[in-house]
This record gives sequence, structure tokens and C-alpha cells, in this order.
Amino acid sequence: MQSPNIPGSLFSENDDCSRRLDPEDKMALTRLRDPALVRAWYLARSDEYAARIRALASIYNAAVPINLLPPEVLMMVFSYLSLRIRTFVRYLLVCRTWTALILRTHPFWVNLLRNAIGLDILGNKASRAQYGSFLSRTGALSVKLSTDGYVAELAPLLAGHARRIACWNSCLYTPEEVVSLSELLAGGLPTLQKLIVRDAYDDPFCRFRGDVQEDQLPSFLLFSHPFDPHAFAHLRFLCLPWNLFAPSSTLSALAVLKLKDSFKGVPEANVPMAHKLRTGTVLLTLSRCPNLVRLHYHDRPRHNSA
Repeated sequence: MQSPNIPGSLFSENDDCSRRLDPEDKMALTRLRDPALVRAWYLARSDEYAARIRALASIYNAAVPINLLPPEVLMMVFSYLSLRIRTFVRYLLVCRTWTALILRTHPFWVNLLRNAIGLDILGNKASRAQYGSFLSRTGALSVKLSTDGYVAELAPLLAGHARRIACWNSCLYTPEEVVSLSELLAGGLPTLQKLIVRDAYDDPFCRFRGDVQEDQLPSFLLFSHPFDPHAFAHLRFLCLPWNLFAPSSTLSALAVLKLKDSFKGVPEANVPMAHKLRTGTVLLTLSRCPNLVRLHYHDRPRHNSA
């Protein structure tokens, strides 16, 4: 058979690359004279081979020894996988057997939600809708959430699963996110055991508190809405900036309270944390936590101006 006439090619009849070509490919190349057509042919043909390789890999993976285990055992294995938001999809693509089982394995999705899911993942509507599908695949299990921003956008999704949120580690960036979190808490999280509210920067709450009018401040206070005693019946651990904490009702189960200092940029900027804790306002706040065992606060040292 005549060697394919590939314009500009260094291939010869004895070239190793030419010998590896199928007769069908060699015949197709003999009809091509334009280098642009050769490149287009290559791209189309390589896509076909890639699809074949994926199909063969799926068949091979379906026949590996682990897939000979009963489905119940495989689902238990999937329940203990260490997952990351950027890599979990690899497990779904192993083979059809794994895909079908993972979609039915509720703990798999619980483990996925436990890892930080943040700005790079939740930055578009499609990804936030996908987050909602993650939640729906957890079944009736308790969930432990870790989110980095976008609380305002996630609040409608989380409201439907409020009774299953057992732990939430949330990083807030904007005033709107604080308001959304406050409104979500107003509805109650009856199974919540641990809540951590982190500021995105060194002192984000203080920066925007300085720009908020006094009559707007109640909107930025967490637990400020009157709530039923059962709304937070299991909340035992709470960590948040002190100037966002103003419970209007009793948190009877709270055992550990960590208040972080965030004075910069607010009217109380020159008042040290220790003095603030001795004031009647904060003492009244602490009276809402009758079973408190441990109180921890971070008191940033004041720097005297030159």
C-alpha cells in the first residue's frame, strides 16, 4: 500500500508512527492534501479514539474485583471516602455501577458537604443549583455544612433542610450575608449542635458596622429574633464575633461560647473587650445562656496612637 501523502509530514513508510496507523486511517490520509484538512481530521479522529478508550475503561472497571462485592458493601465503602469538591466527580465516572450506587449512597453526599465549598464553587447559579442537588441526595441524614460566602444565595436552599443541619461552619463576606444568616436562624435550626461564624477578613464586620446607621444595627444581630425554646434545643457550641451576638431568648443547651473581638471601625472602638464584658448589656446577653460551662473571648490589645 502506498504511504500516505501527508503534506509537510516527516512520516515515511518505515516510520514508526505510520506503521501504527490503521489501514482505514492511512486510506483517509491519502485523500488529504491541505494541512488544515489533516489537522481537522486529526481532531475528529482523536475524539473518536478518546471515546473508545473511555468505553473500554468503563468495561474494565466494571470487571475489577471490587465490583464483585455486594452493592451494600460497595455503598458502605463509598460512605467512608475522603471527598473534595473538585475531585468527587471522579468516583462517579469510574463506571456505570459506581455511578448508580453513589447516587443512592446518602453518606457520600454528607461527606462532600462537610468540606469547605466556597467562592470558586458557588460563584454561579448553576453551581448553587448543584449544591441544592447535593443536599437532596443526603436523604434524611443530618448534615454538617462548611460554606465560604454566598449565604444570601444559599439561604433559600438551606431553609428546606433546616431541620437536618447539625453543624455549620460559615464564612461571611458582606452585610447581606449576615442579614441572610440572621433571617435563617430566625426560623430555627432544631438539630443544630455547633455553629461557627467566621469573618472573611481580619475585621470585615467592623468595617461595615462603621457604615451602618444605628437603627439598622438590629438587622445585623444573630439570634435577635424571638424564637421558641426548641428552635435551638441542641445548640451546645457557638463561636462568632461578639458584636453580632444578641440573643432575645434563652439558649438553654449552650455550653461553650467563643466571642471574637471585632471593634475596629465601630463606635465602641476604644472600649477594650474585657471592659465590654463587664457591662450590663453583655451580662444580660450571657444571662440568656444559663447552662454555659465555658466562655472564651479574644481581646485584641489596644494600640495607643502616637
